[in-house]
Amino acid sequence: MNESVDVVTVRAADTYELRRTVLRKATPSSAVAYAGDDDPETRHLAVRAGRRILAVSTWIPAPLPGEPDVPGLQLRGMATAPGARGRGYGTALLEAGRRRAEKLDVGVLWARARSSALSFYVERGFEAVGDDFIDDTSG
Repeated sequence: MNESVDVVTVRAADTYELRRTVLRKATPSSAVAYAGDDDPETRHLAVRAGRRILAVSTWIPAPLPGEPDVPGLQLRGMATAPGARGRGYGTALLEAGRRRAEKLDVGVLWARARSSALSFYVERGFEAVGDDFIDDTSG
């Protein structure tokens, strides 16, 4: 990366453009607001180059599904602008999320990932658990 990259906390609304462009492209839904977006403990992170937002992620304190006693931090809405992929922005967001999990002393980071993005997460230390699925909202 030749340009300066900052991971910053942003408002939920600041994530909507990339969520719409990346996560809702070619899907039946245009909904970009998620349950939990406005909870006080939720953090929306963005990678910026200058003032431009290039990648976003949302981190919501939530127990691991099926394990209500295991404190967790759920990753949602991870998106990188199409022209900004392959520059380490997604990895920077994951590292910032890991640091937040350590600060909160949660037991597990988890996400529901699209099959097309699964290798990205596995290559960065996540473990695939459960079966593939098709989400009616995001495809």
